[in-house]
Amino acid sequence: MDMKYRSAVMTTKKHPPGPKGLPFIGMAHVFFRDVMEYIKMLPPYGDVVQVPVAGHKMIYMLHPDHIQYVLIKNRDNFVKGKFFERTKLIFGDGLVTSEGELWKAQRKKMAPAFQHRHVDTFAEPIAETVSTLFESYPSEGHISVESEMMAVTLEIALQILFGTHAGQDVEVVGRAFSQMSEFFASASETFLPLPIWLPTPANRGFQRSFNELEGVVTRIIEERKGASEQRSDLLGLLLQDEEGHGVMEDLQLRDEIRTLLLAGHETTALGLTYAAWFLSGEPERQEKMAAEINAITGGGPVRGEHFEALTSVEQVFKEAMRLYPPAPITMRESVNEDEIGGYHIPAGANIVIPMLLMHRDPRWFDEPEVFKPERWTPAFEKSLPRFAYFPFGGGPRVCIGSRMAMLEGVLVLAELIRRFQLTRTQDKLPKLMPSITLRLMKPLMMQITAR
Repeated sequence: MDMKYRSAVMTTKKHPPGPKGLPFIGMAHVFFRDVMEYIKMLPPYGDVVQVPVAGHKMIYMLHPDHIQYVLIKNRDNFVKGKFFERTKLIFGDGLVTSEGELWKAQRKKMAPAFQHRHVDTFAEPIAETVSTLFESYPSEGHISVESEMMAVTLEIALQILFGTHAGQDVEVVGRAFSQMSEFFASASETFLPLPIWLPTPANRGFQRSFNELEGVVTRIIEERKGASEQRSDLLGLLLQDEEGHGVMEDLQLRDEIRTLLLAGHETTALGLTYAAWFLSGEPERQEKMAAEINAITGGGPVRGEHFEALTSVEQVFKEAMRLYPPAPITMRESVNEDEIGGYHIPAGANIVIPMLLMHRDPRWFDEPEVFKPERWTPAFEKSLPRFAYFPFGGGPRVCIGSRMAMLEGVLVLAELIRRFQLTRTQDKLPKLMPSITLRLMKPLMMQITAR
């Protein structure tokens, strides 16, 4: 049977099992109290689990085969849906939020800029930027890890996208994104957020931040269009028409630049934050890694050419994203009714695919709660089902910048460990924020000491 038409043939009306929760709020009180507690209550119910949350029925897919069905085999029946609508406030019709023919056209236009041959040319600019930034760090002190990693990856994102190191631009964009992220985090605390047109303090603050960001993006695009020379940064590549796909219109270009700026720095920064957290609890692993890195670099700064040799650093970054994937879930909405795992999926159902839980499944990962970077061998990766580990999503809508994220994450982490010893100053991670990215509720402080 053609899987594309699978939703038209129903064999069951059996509903997925799951916790019942409290009247009206369902399991929302657990979700907002502790994200980890919430997701860990799901597996006993099986591989398709229905959870009531604040008036919504959320259907969780907890097996790689079911996820593959939603994201690939019958993807035409599962669209981004209503829970992505609010993110259009930042992304507009960028790759993260667009659907259908618009998404296909944009993906086709942007794909050449993210081919490995282009992405790998950014390795050296990334390494140079990181080395310069870390040179300005004190030889000893305390840092807010998440804040510092956000600053580092934003500087890199601006350099890769625009070829700019302008301090004022970095400051404006960083402040705007921080305030907009806080807006979305607070909005995620309710499944019925207030309309953006209401003049609340939060809405006005969001609009002010958006306007500041848009001003920087628009100015840089206009300056570039008026320049006589061709630049080799991402903006330069997006302004080209290398393969006859047509140059983007200004509005669409701004949407894509905003998408790349946020997706290109926040998620990588979060992966680095959790990698630093795990390493800070293992001083012996740090020492071994630092020695390996110095052997590769000859004792000097990490360079782009060293990327492929930094296998132990890549293992750490992958394992950090396994336990704490920066994008902890993705969602879809069913267009027509369907059947998955023997359960009825009604039209308009909210489908949740939780990487945060899938990456801890004992069926695929030995000691799933333990930080074990050495598990990431080529043989192990080959043995995994397709959707057992997917920090960058999967299917046709897999993150277009996944290669860039790995390149950046490994080079930043390698230079950080080469230069500094990381020491914990608190016993456990702050609680996770119930938001679209896996941010922390409170700052994660850490001591750094120059080697």
